[in-house]
Amino acid sequence: MGTKLEQTRQLVERVGVMRPSDLTTRGLPEDYLLRLYRRGELVRVGRGLYSAAGADMTEHHDLVEAVTRVPGSVVCLLSALRFHHLTTQNPHEVWLARARGAAMPRTDLPIRVLWTSEPAFSAGVEQHEVEGIELRVYSVAKT
Repeated sequence: MGTKLEQTRQLVERVGVMRPSDLTTRGLPEDYLLRLYRRGELVRVGRGLYSAAGADMTEHHDLVEAVTRVPGSVVCLLSALRFHHLTTQNPHEVWLARARGAAMPRTDLPIRVLWTSEPAFSAGVEQHEVEGIELRVYSVAKT
């Protein structure tokens, strides 16, 4: 399968967007993303987020970046409306839902968080694959 550095490059190409911590869970050194970035094989798409150079970015890249930074969140309200093409408004921040009591990682992204009870948080969630990342978005009916 090649060197660990080559394995890392192939993983990023397959997955889409990765954080250094994503590598450590797979037994790969997290500094490999920075090495590949410096060699021009990866691009930095956000603080601590890397993607393969030349990878196609969709219109929903901001959502991908937000859910990668805030794992376990669900795209909601204005961002979900835009995702489902129910509005032409493009919100200036990504709207995410979190279950009450869930930790909120620090991020410099423009994110608006809504805290909900667990039953409300879990109901009406759809899963979509965007840029190789599983994006959880509330359904049209719930949105």
